[in-house]
Amino acid sequence: MTETEQPKRIELATLLRQAREKRKLGLDEVAAKLNLSESKLQAFEQDDLALDKLNNFERGYLRNYAHFLEVDIGVFEEQFPDGSQISSQLQSMERFSYEMPPPVSKSKWGKRFYYLMIIVVIVGLFILFANHFTASDIDKLLQ
Repeated sequence: MTETEQPKRIELATLLRQAREKRKLGLDEVAAKLNLSESKLQAFEQDDLALDKLNNFERGYLRNYAHFLEVDIGVFEEQFPDGSQISSQLQSMERFSYEMPPPVSKSKWGKRFYYLMIIVVIVGLFILFANHFTASDIDKLLQ
């Protein structure tokens, strides 16, 4: 690494941090807006940020972060490696993980409740129509 690359690396991290602080934004706010983790944003603001070590996704995250803060990273483009030389290692990410309860219809009691409700509706309709129609009314309808 040459002497000119070191100051640029520090400068980019400093530019990002200063731009965020100038807008009075916390890392948590920016992380929520960009759908990134706070630790990833902290890594971009560290003085030991190595642009040549970033994979394709991280470079995209960095560009989005800089664009969000309206920081021009064009002067740092020569430090990014050629995309054809990078092999991306995809990693599964689980941002929010919480246990979802099964739907009521899948439980034993939920199914019984639905069947009971269907029976109640059928019996209710039968009672409603049985009270309104007499045998003579049915004979008139059939004739």
